[in-house]
Amino acid sequence: MSGSRAPWRSTWLIAVGLIALPAARVEAQSGSTATGTSNKLNPAISLNSLFSARKSDAASDEDGFRAQEFEMGLVSIVDAHFRASANIAFAPSAGGAEAEVGLEEGYVTVLGLPTGLGLKAGRFFLPVGRHNQLHTHQFPFIDAPRAVAATLGGESAGDVGLLASYLPDLPWYLDLQAYVTDAAAEAFDSASRRVAAGGRLVSLFDLGETATFEAGGSFLRGPGVAAGDATFLGADLRLKWRDTRKTHGHAVTWVSEFLLAQSDQPDVSGAYSTLLFRVGRQWWTGVEYSWNSLIPETGRARSKEHEARVQLAWVPSEFSALRGEFGWTDPLGGPRELSATLQLNFTIGAHPAHQY
Repeated sequence: MSGSRAPWRSTWLIAVGLIALPAARVEAQSGSTATGTSNKLNPAISLNSLFSARKSDAASDEDGFRAQEFEMGLVSIVDAHFRASANIAFAPSAGGAEAEVGLEEGYVTVLGLPTGLGLKAGRFFLPVGRHNQLHTHQFPFIDAPRAVAATLGGESAGDVGLLASYLPDLPWYLDLQAYVTDAAAEAFDSASRRVAAGGRLVSLFDLGETATFEAGGSFLRGPGVAAGDATFLGADLRLKWRDTRKTHGHAVTWVSEFLLAQSDQPDVSGAYSTLLFRVGRQWWTGVEYSWNSLIPETGRARSKEHEARVQLAWVPSEFSALRGEFGWTDPLGGPRELSATLQLNFTIGAHPAHQY
């Protein structure tokens, strides 16, 4: 009986589709829907997915296959005065049945300000150095350098606050930023009811037609986890070069960053250096070295940890990448570890532009 109904069901679906097609075409052209609202009011939506497989010579909870993160991005013009952005991250558990959901960033940018001025309010990644402002799928390597997590208390520290920026009219690019936040990041005492304040300066210079050089400095101060205040200082450099004779010619990106965290606890300093090469139209390779150090009271030896990684990546487009890494880690209080990791990174939907 079910077999005799299948042709009638297919014919009915085709007939309904032919009747609805003209109406759908008119609806798409007008931007309206059956509810009377316009699709043009919907935000641009993207979804990034990160999957990885890892194997190390030491027992590790990170070994095996895992879904690292799913991140949904929303961007839209609110009205003539505001533009809104939001990034919601889903981090699946080891078994995959549950996931931690968090708002990484969610803020509005004020439009129509005088030339050179910028203002945004909401939750955003703290502009302390370069790497802390990147989302997970934007990391140059699969994981953040250990130096960033050791000094800032996490791979990407964010807070709710207000940030003002200014681009003066100069022969070169200069960006001045100042901000205040609610000091709820892991590195601060969120129960103190005090705010954190910081600033960042970035200057960019053209080195001919093929290269640019950027230098940045960062400062952040807020209530420490224990008594007293916590101060974070950062300095970063970046050099980018590409062969302009070809659309996807050879390219080099070098980034180095130093971070220092000072409080009534032992100070923590860290640094990393990353060098990436585009060796073919769709192929990149790179190396990274990172270290961080606890600086105890005078008279005691420093405690250091080191990390080195080598990467080969196949990047067919800005929407996808397949990366393989070999890593060596010498952590504090643990044995040295060798690991191999393979990661698939892809984005669907309206893909926003990454930072330059």
